[in-house]
Amino acid sequence: MVKLNKWDVAVKQNKVSDNTSEEFAWYSSIETLGAVDGPGLRLVIFLQGCPLNCLFCHNPETIPFSTKEKKITIDEILKLYEKNKTFYQNGGGITFSGGEAMAQIDFVTAAFKKFREKGIHTCLDTAAAPMGVYPMEKIEKLLDVTDYFLIDIKHPDQEVSIELSGEGVEHQIGLLKLLESRGQSYLIRHVYLPTFSDRSPEHMQTLGKMIGNLKYMDKFEFLPYHDMAKFKYENMGWNFPLAGVEPPTTEQLAWGRARLQEGIDIVRKDPSQGLVIQD
Repeated sequence: MVKLNKWDVAVKQNKVSDNTSEEFAWYSSIETLGAVDGPGLRLVIFLQGCPLNCLFCHNPETIPFSTKEKKITIDEILKLYEKNKTFYQNGGGITFSGGEAMAQIDFVTAAFKKFREKGIHTCLDTAAAPMGVYPMEKIEKLLDVTDYFLIDIKHPDQEVSIELSGEGVEHQIGLLKLLESRGQSYLIRHVYLPTFSDRSPEHMQTLGKMIGNLKYMDKFEFLPYHDMAKFKYENMGWNFPLAGVEPPTTEQLAWGRARLQEGIDIVRKDPSQGLVIQD
């Protein structure tokens, strides 16, 4: 059973008004020249607080929501952007990551609106967990000002997803359907985690079928699990939840990719259709 922290409880009880504001955001850290958090070089703001409890989280320090964390405003972010504007202008922009960036939806929406008014490309890194909390009108307003999405699919199986992250996959699927209906571009990431991803061949096949006919997904990242965040758990006094689980071998990754491709082939009859899968 996943133990819920204060922020988790607030989200699940739909009592989030005190934790999301248009005026400022709670944040954990900032990366000024991020190269893996959306197109081009980007200013990446890692927001604080996440309603999930993913066993393989590589930023566990961003999970708890606490008013003791740092605040940042839209104008402060724009000042940071201006300092390195030359690097961002060639296909880059600003990304909100986390934690779960969508959890502070009022701030992210207001900030993205301001950024786009200034011609800055916006990107949201999300696992879509707050989709089950906020009204659709609020979700739509966020989507209206977001240029690109990075979406984490924790696991395609509902029960395993709950075991792995504390939540099912329905909110991620809901966001994908919404983006497809709106014709908005996105990237999907999946972390291949031994003992979870390889529990049944059907799981990777299901994921392949899920992504096989998505029209507006322009890339799929098949990422190997790593344990490089272990020291973070130790520094925080937390038990590392995947102690004893080794990163996948080359053979395990090849097996996962093969099952994934089997699922894609089931639903995608024309192999010439573009689908970019990256390790």
